[in-house]
Amino acid sequence: MGRFGPDIGDSAAAPQRSRRPFGIPGNRTSEFECPVIGWGGPWTRPFHFNDFLASAAHTAANAGIGSPDVFRDSSPVGTPTFAQRADIANGVFRATLDATSEIQVAGVDWADQRMIPANKGWLFEAFVALPAALAANQAFFVGLASDFNADPDVITHSAWFRVTGAATPSLTLLIEADDNVNDRSTLTTTALVAATFALLRIDGTNLDAVKFFVNDQLLGNLNVAGMDGTTLQPFFAIRKSTGTTTPTADIDFWNISWDRF
Repeated sequence: MGRFGPDIGDSAAAPQRSRRPFGIPGNRTSEFECPVIGWGGPWTRPFHFNDFLASAAHTAANAGIGSPDVFRDSSPVGTPTFAQRADIANGVFRATLDATSEIQVAGVDWADQRMIPANKGWLFEAFVALPAALAANQAFFVGLASDFNADPDVITHSAWFRVTGAATPSLTLLIEADDNVNDRSTLTTTALVAATFALLRIDGTNLDAVKFFVNDQLLGNLNVAGMDGTTLQPFFAIRKSTGTTTPTADIDFWNISWDRF
């Protein structure tokens, strides 16, 4: 007969809590509460985790990226890519823009299938890196958003980290949230280190004060109470407005959870 309680159970009794190692070095764990309602009841928090371990040989036409994650390419002419880096520990995918001078956005999202209710206590994490500094006409985004637009400022609802090449010092993090009425942003004093992965976390359990963290350091809170009622999707992208340079962005993993009820 199986035991019951946190972190225990057998094949006849689902564990009440699941654990996974934090993405940054250390011995700590990040815990995601997954209580069940009664025997065999539904998990109260839907949860999506992608460690981007798919083989590069299976990524054509979105196969292998991992459902519901799909490649986003807004390029009218060019051919940006989103592909697995070869022989990298833990699995890393890289979004790369090509040399065509045009507005380009490349990355991964849920193809505008928005399944995350903004008012259901969502939590988002991503372990990402920018291999090099960005030019003034380039930007990087990771977080949650409503329907995609090649101009991120047209996206109606969002809560994300933004890095622009125009910021000083290079790779400085901007935290931003938009509820389609109020577009709030704060340029932090924290910058990513080029070619170094950082754990970015957004805590949407309170829309009056959505919290943004980098490597467990709180960067600030933003009020997007007007987001209540909409639905969101995760969003990871590298963008340029023009130019022939080919910036890249890397993702090791992301995970998202929220309240079902």
